[in-house]
Amino acid sequence: MDESSGHRRYPPDLVAAIEALSCLRGSGMSVQDMRTYVANMRRGLIAAADQRELFAGHADRLRGEIARLRLRERYVSGKAELWAARELGDAAAAAAISATVIELAAQLLRDEADIRHA
Repeated sequence: MDESSGHRRYPPDLVAAIEALSCLRGSGMSVQDMRTYVANMRRGLIAAADQRELFAGHADRLRGEIARLRLRERYVSGKAELWAARELGDAAAAAAISATVIELAAQLLRDEADIRHA
């Protein structure tokens, strides 16, 4: 406690650890993986391979999430285009876009089923 201001003072290494964990959480890392990260940090350089595997696995999960988000975005954008064509009364464009939207919907359903079964 800083007597002059009444504010708590934390050691720099604790602040750095909290900031690192905050960044990991911001990246979507699970609490369990953050616990593994902290345990590995305590082990030092001997845990370098474990840390590499931890982060490589998290990067793989993020790539999967990004791919799923891109698919969702393509589906929603396709729906917007479909409704724009309908609004304009362009039946030919609506029919063409509809086929794409139907395929994207099928991909979304497969993706969701894969996630539930994983």
